[in-house]
Amino acid sequence: MVEVLFSNSGDSAVDYPDTVPTQSSARYEFAICRPPDSVPDPSSPLPTYRCRVDVTIRLFAAARAAAGTDSTTARPGSLAEILEDLATRYPGLGEVLPRCSYLVDAIATHGLLEEIVVEPGSQVDVLPPFAGG
Repeated sequence: MVEVLFSNSGDSAVDYPDTVPTQSSARYEFAICRPPDSVPDPSSPLPTYRCRVDVTIRLFAAARAAAGTDSTTARPGSLAEILEDLATRYPGLGEVLPRCSYLVDAIATHGLLEEIVVEPGSQVDVLPPFAGG
């Protein structure tokens, strides 16, 4: 879990010097949680909150059909951990995943899935084989 801190005193990311930028599709975005979706941090002298930044998972074609949804979220970690979590949550998807290719932030993955780290705020595309080309 990644925690993002921010002060409750302004409306823009600039007003939150402790906010952690997360990279998404070659641009930086700020992950900001506001009450009631966040929990006050009693150890801080300022009114701060903590929130988790998830990974967005987009499912295509047979993967979408097997999961019954076109997108979901997961906790950051290795690509192998994320896929294991998806297979647990969507049992039909577990049969499709071994045949799929994966993009992390629009870049094709290569190598061992255990060694591919998916950062908070990233996007993973699950692409089954497509017919015709």
